[in-house]
Amino acid sequence: MLKPFNPILGETFQATIGDFNLNMEQISHHPPVSSFMIESAKHPDFKSYGNLESVAYTSMNSVKATIKGSFVFEFGKEEKIEMFPNSCKIGSLMSSTKRTYKYTDVIVFRDDKNGIFCFIYFDPDEKSGFKSLFKSKETPSDTIEGVITTDENLDYKSI
Repeated sequence: MLKPFNPILGETFQATIGDFNLNMEQISHHPPVSSFMIESAKHPDFKSYGNLESVAYTSMNSVKATIKGSFVFEFGKEEKIEMFPNSCKIGSLMSSTKRTYKYTDVIVFRDDKNGIFCFIYFDPDEKSGFKSLFKSKETPSDTIEGVITTDENLDYKSI
């Protein structure tokens, strides 16, 4: 790629990575939504596709990017897993300390055929706003916790 990829409405991007073909298209400009598909003639039982919308939130010293939408992974004709991505946060933008990059919130995987959900929590004890000033965290910021369950509404902290 010779230039940064900042697509306009309807612009496409095609690439081959190993045995897989990647196709992307900008399908909305405001809000920015991209659609993608990954497939391979050598691996006909696997396909991945989805639509992603990027939303950015800024604060005094950080930027948080949230991805709305989902990734779908198909394995054969009947096996399908959907993934709902999480957010990331870039911190220390205005201060002289070392810039930080970390994932936040939760990634959700859903297997409708088997009725299974997987929740992966990034930095589960993160405090924000006034809570971060008065209450210390119980775990380091790179902590990951997760649970696999059949209950879509499970409160994993109560386990």
